[in-house]
Amino acid sequence: MDDRAHYAVNDRAHYAVDDRAHYAVNDRAHDGRITLTLEEKYQLSLYEKVTRLSDDKQIWLVKNIETNEIYVRKELLLYNFEVYAQLKEKQFDNIPKVIECVEEENRLIVIEEYIHGKTLETVMEEHGVLSEENAAFVIRSLCDILHKLHGNLPPIIHRDIKPSNIIFSSDGVVKLIDFNAARELRAEQNEDTRLMGTRRFAAPEQYGFGQSDPRTDIYALGITFYYMLTGDYPDSGKYAGKYYDIITKCIQLAKEDRYPTVDELRKVIQECGTIAGSNKRTNDLCSELAAKRKLAAQNRFYSDALDFIKRIVQFALQPKSTDKQLALGWRRWLPVGFRTGKIWKMLIAALGYVLIYALCFSGTFTDADNAAYTGFTLWAFRIDALLMLLGCVELIGNYGGVMDRLPLMNKSRLLYMIMTVIYTIVWCFLIISILALVVS
Repeated sequence: MDDRAHYAVNDRAHYAVDDRAHYAVNDRAHDGRITLTLEEKYQLSLYEKVTRLSDDKQIWLVKNIETNEIYVRKELLLYNFEVYAQLKEKQFDNIPKVIECVEEENRLIVIEEYIHGKTLETVMEEHGVLSEENAAFVIRSLCDILHKLHGNLPPIIHRDIKPSNIIFSSDGVVKLIDFNAARELRAEQNEDTRLMGTRRFAAPEQYGFGQSDPRTDIYALGITFYYMLTGDYPDSGKYAGKYYDIITKCIQLAKEDRYPTVDELRKVIQECGTIAGSNKRTNDLCSELAAKRKLAAQNRFYSDALDFIKRIVQFALQPKSTDKQLALGWRRWLPVGFRTGKIWKMLIAALGYVLIYALCFSGTFTDADNAAYTGFTLWAFRIDALLMLLGCVELIGNYGGVMDRLPLMNKSRLLYMIMTVIYTIVWCFLIISILALVVS
């Protein structure tokens, strides 16, 4: 596997820590600096450094000189000691087993199991997006892991679930790594001390809008689910398949609107996959599901419309604080260039749309004899040119996820690009054909 990818820390990650855990002082502390005991020094001396796994982080591949087994050694400046102590004591399945965990001079030294395999991030780079069935399998597997972590006393919240922290081991098992951002749930705390996690995958409460709890990991599972299916984030509007409603519920801004537990999330994913894959569905069941989908789509439309108005007002009043918290669903209906909410992109997009309208409505068109068209024919050509250009922009930009609904668009990235060009050409041909019928 790519060892660097295995333990790489994303540049977008911002780390903080529960101060009470980070600066914990025990009976070995002197002037606030924790020193190793002789026994701990001996245990660490058994692990000989083999190679460094990260250029900018203190992470090494090490070998036990007595057993010759390979492990990973981390030296962390930002950490939660209680979490690693729990992981060492409990030895949860499908996460790296913590062998040693000691503090020295306000840093944490961890020796943990080395997982042989490839990260989800690496797999997607090599093979593209996952099928719905495979993506659902990964999320169910993560739910099984988190079931035990969340069920611990006190519950352990991972807080940094993302493709680079998910590994497919060499024996085909999904595993979860990197607990640097993890914390224990504290009933007396109302909000997180500071942000720990990766920006795109971090729930609102990790920005200080409340305390992390199991639903924080459920938010990250929803973002990861969408990313596996599209290679992009929910605000891109690229996915509208059978798991869309489940993902939408996972990534609600308010914790109360998400699934309360990973057990319930796993159950609805399992039920959705079973119903969709069954060969014994009756006509009544199909009709019932179709009616439910239609009603859900209607409700989602009105909900997105109201949410759109509310978020626009919030964005206007507090652009810096609310930009990251905009609802994800409605953005797919904004024109291409306006979906990210970034000012510079919207300015460029607005200039582009103005130029398109100016060129189309001020342009002149001539026939084969170089005679200029006038009247109805001229305006037919202008409107046709406008529809052609706007259609190309929105198709290439995947407006409303329209491209994902067309045949052959979910196979691979290369095929996606090829078919995008083909569908754009087809659109232009269709518009030109309509013009020919109108002016003939």
